[in-house]
Amino acid sequence: MLVATWHPVPCPAGVRMAFAAHLHGRDAEVMAPDGEHTWHWRVVSPAGHVLAEGDALDRDAAEQAAENEVTAVHPPTAHLIDELVG
Repeated sequence: MLVATWHPVPCPAGVRMAFAAHLHGRDAEVMAPDGEHTWHWRVVSPAGHVLAEGDALDRDAAEQAAENEVTAVHPPTAHLIDELVG
């Protein structure tokens, strides 16, 4: 079940449709690249770092995968610790 409000956003070059949502302080994006039958999703930190990304068969699956990643609990990485204490 989706919990975020997804809205259309301007498409970058090579993308036919794109949607975004903001959830738990992170930006989630899904996009359908031109000429492909899959959707690409990614989760971006407030600082603009891509935290996770992947592909899905359709828009609903991409949105769900992005939301799942936003709400997942991950142990801190060395890069994240450097960002937080640096």
